[in-house]
Amino acid sequence: DKVTLMPSISKYKVYIIDEVHMLSIGAFNALLKTLEEPPEYAVIILVTSNENLLLNTIKSRCIKILFSNLSDEEILEYFERNHEDISKTMVSTFGGSIERAINLKDKIEIYEKIKNVFENIEQLNELEVLRLKDDVLNDKDEIFSILDYINTCFYNKMINNISKAEKYNNCIQAVEEAKTRLRRNSNYDMTIDNLLFAIERSITNG
Repeated sequence: DKVTLMPSISKYKVYIIDEVHMLSIGAFNALLKTLEEPPEYAVIILVTSNENLLLNTIKSRCIKILFSNLSDEEILEYFERNHEDISKTMVSTFGGSIERAINLKDKIEIYEKIKNVFENIEQLNELEVLRLKDDVLNDKDEIFSILDYINTCFYNKMINNISKAEKYNNCIQAVEEAKTRLRRNSNYDMTIDNLLFAIERSITNG
């Protein structure tokens, strides 16, 4: 309703709707009329990380602008400017996103623990590997970030030990498959159990 009120102290009124793909169908329909006939002074920015979840009627009334991911160096520079320390290994799990970096930086201790576990995965027996589900893989809200970071750990191991590249690559593929299953709403516990079994087999047989 406020869009219809002209700005009093500026030329434009700017509205930013973040994660717009999370809106309900009803909310989208309510927004549609405004997008069809926006006032000339209104700038409405819809931000989404998944364009496929937007209604075609919404997309057809918007101009699409793509933003590329930031480099690891740019993210490190951001934290340096703000006088905050962050490890280079940690940066790789931010996926080029400052927002993600800010949200995850306070969980450095958790990620350092994950790094330590998976850098020394060969030293764990089968039971210890399976216990990782309750130790470092129990946060469902962060699981995709955690799995991305685990793959970063395996990738670093792979490039530092070419002779074992195949087994680490198998672990990476197992993690990617687990991510795919979770996105398809597969059973969480079963998916993580299967992942850990696959990692244990790859490490043992490698």
